[in-house]
Amino acid sequence: MKYVKENDPEAARLPYIPLIIAAWEMGMDVVLRNAPALVIASAPAAAISGMVDVSLSLSYLELAAQKMNIGTCWAGLLHGALLSWKPLQDAVGLPKGHVHQYAMMTGYGKPRYYRLPERKTPKIQWK
Repeated sequence: MKYVKENDPEAARLPYIPLIIAAWEMGMDVVLRNAPALVIASAPAAAISGMVDVSLSLSYLELAAQKMNIGTCWAGLLHGALLSWKPLQDAVGLPKGHVHQYAMMTGYGKPRYYRLPERKTPKIQWK
């Protein structure tokens, strides 16, 4: 976020950038929330449907993880950092010829839900 603030004036105007930087300087990770694991999905750069393939894969991972009591969260801010910050791209170490597509935090969450929230019955019309 410091890099964004210093090098991208358009993005630096986003109101949450200074808040994230201030929290980090106080020792709080408000972006990844101290997640113990991070999944960075990639696809070959030449793949025509790489983003779609990765989105489907991460969606299934999200569903499967829930069954194993593993919490997940799509990491949009990390995705942005991976797009723009070379040191992070190098640290991730993707296979040659691959580009990152998206990231997801994983870990054991504290909240336990014992039932789904009540929902209105959907109005579905079949034609």
